[in-house]
Parts: sequence; C-alpha cells; structure tokens
Amino acid sequence: NAGLPAEAGKLLPPELTIDLWLDADNRPIKMSQEFEIQGSKSTTEQVYSDYGADVTIDVPADKDTVTPSQAGLGS
Repeated sequence: NAGLPAEAGKLLPPELTIDLWLDADNRPIKMSQEFEIQGSKSTTEQVYSDYGADVTIDVPADKDTVTPSQAGLGS
C-alpha cells in the first residue's frame, strides 16, 4: 500500500508499473507512470538532473503547509 492510509490504498490498482530511464552511472534520469483510479487516468512524469549541484531549500511558512490529516491522509 506504499504507506498510504487504507482508504487511499483501496483506490489504487493491485499493480503499478513504472518506466525508469537510467544514465551511464545507473542514476535515474526519468520516471514515467500511468494508471487509472475510479475511471480517471493518472499520468506522472519526473525528470532528474544536476546531480551533485548545490541547492538552497527554503522552508515554507506554516500557513502554506498542511498536515497529512488535513489533506485527508489519515491521522
């Protein structure tokens, strides 16, 4: 169930297939996934790049975040 609450896990198909592209160093460079939930198609694509680059992460203000329970994902 991928760590999802039971209610969310029941909506997913029994098997999920992911297409994954790797670079010469076996690092993921692209991931693509497509499945159907309650008759609606869901497509996800992620692209990975700039391995080893310096990054800056800004923590969002509390007013801009939600807890899992506020998002309907359990307690």
